Amino acid sequence: MSKERKMPDIDAWRKFHLAIAEWFDAWRILPRAVVILFGYGAYHVTRWYMNLSPYILENCIEVGGKVSECIVAAPTTQHTALLSALFALAAAVFAFYTSAGKKWNGFSNWNNPPKNDQPPKDNPPPTD
Repeated sequence: MSKERKMPDIDAWRKFHLAIAEWFDAWRILPRAVVILFGYGAYHVTRWYMNLSPYILENCIEVGGKVSECIVAAPTTQHTALLSALFALAAAVFAFYTSAGKKWNGFSNWNNPPKNDQPPKDNPPPTD
């Protein structure tokens, strides 16, 4: 007896995975997750920055340094540069969020494909 291996229905498999991909894209899960994680990180970096306080270098006074030379002011310019760069990155994150995803022209059902074979034209060519 020869057992024939039944081939999976590739079309059904593709339809299922494309439906999941469209759902994932329609709800914009990845861009929303990026914005939420960026906000979470920015909040904690801002809290860290606001809690910085001046400190005294260890063993500085014992070596013969003056007290005024041993105090390190905080936040330093490096701390401020880090925070500025983080919030400058917010523009790129917002641009990613607003431009990501499919440009939806309405919902098309699997059983009712569009009548024409050409995709809709978003911008007609300029006329001179």
